[in-house]
Amino acid sequence: MRAVTWLLCLISITAAAVVRERFVFKPQEFEFSEQNGYVTVTGQDMDLLAEPGRPQLPAKGARVLLPGRANVRDVRVTPLTWQPLQENVIPFPAQPAVILSRLELVDQLTSPDPLVYQSAVPWPAESWRCAGTGVYQGRTAVEVILYPVRYAGAERRLEFCSGFDVRVDYELLPMAPESDQAGFEYVIVCPSQFDSIFARLAAWKTQKGVPAVIRHIEWVYASYPGRDSAERLRNYTRTLPDSGVRWVLLGGDVSLMPFRKAFAMVSEGNIHQREDSLPCDLYFADTDGTWDFDNDNVFGEVADSVDLYPDLFIGRAPVDAVSEARAFVNKVLEYEQGNSGTCQNKALFFAEIMWQDPYTDGGRHKDKLEARSFAQGYTVTKRYQRLGNLSRSSVMA
Repeated sequence: MRAVTWLLCLISITAAAVVRERFVFKPQEFEFSEQNGYVTVTGQDMDLLAEPGRPQLPAKGARVLLPGRANVRDVRVTPLTWQPLQENVIPFPAQPAVILSRLELVDQLTSPDPLVYQSAVPWPAESWRCAGTGVYQGRTAVEVILYPVRYAGAERRLEFCSGFDVRVDYELLPMAPESDQAGFEYVIVCPSQFDSIFARLAAWKTQKGVPAVIRHIEWVYASYPGRDSAERLRNYTRTLPDSGVRWVLLGGDVSLMPFRKAFAMVSEGNIHQREDSLPCDLYFADTDGTWDFDNDNVFGEVADSVDLYPDLFIGRAPVDAVSEARAFVNKVLEYEQGNSGTCQNKALFFAEIMWQDPYTDGGRHKDKLEARSFAQGYTVTKRYQRLGNLSRSSVMA
């Protein structure tokens, strides 16, 4: 089968290289249910296509990491074999997005598009698309969206693809010289009135082998340009990855330390002034680009070409007063120095079923967190709506 080619950039062929990766799908990865006389299809760790009136089918985001920073010359994806998944079915048509508190805006279901549901050509016609590139932990990442399920409308048949072969042609960029500013790995940015408090935390980090330093936000404002305080802080954090810094702690809540509202969606709820945006400290951690490529003062839009990969680990101490800052530092020191007893090996997870369509269980994410991020020896207590043990009394017990 001939692969479809998506040309990302055209450069001279020098020091070219190739990375190949295969993504496999199995029928047991897909789940089915009934809704309004239609069949809904979901996939494990997959999103859903959401074009109103078209089949709501699974889509899988896949990432191919290159050995370093690179110019991507070409991306090719070759589907393997298509096999029957469900016969004589009509998949649920995707519906327009609506916020849960304004369901009255939806008076009826969007009907299936006959151009798709009666077509002899399976939909979607393309089995993949390239979503672009980003930089992840110093390496170029190529993002592709795979469509492992398609619908043959005329035959009323769902099919799945057994896998996709992804090939990336690239050219490595010269390695940047190491910065001569290295010497610390952990930076605490805080107001000057918190200096002596966070100095205890910086001293402990340095003592345990993570060299730390404090920078006052007033110094950042005076030393770095920007349209506002948030951009001045980000212009400072953008200098840190090349200096060997890995962690940044913002020592102050939003009343004392800047934050950026990033675009999330057009909700059309007309309830809150900032309902289309969310406070987003990832703005300070993802240091590629400006987050406002189109210069419209709306940050984090698709048009702003944000790759959403953090180049730094950013945390925030949500403190507004000296007493709160002292309490925060005391708790961190107590935990890291092993003075908090057996609670260091315990975790408590809460999770709700956020909505039924599509079925979204917060417990699934928590289970992944446990599997991927917790060392052996932890005792994890779960209070999940799915498990029937989530209540106010169980949370407060």
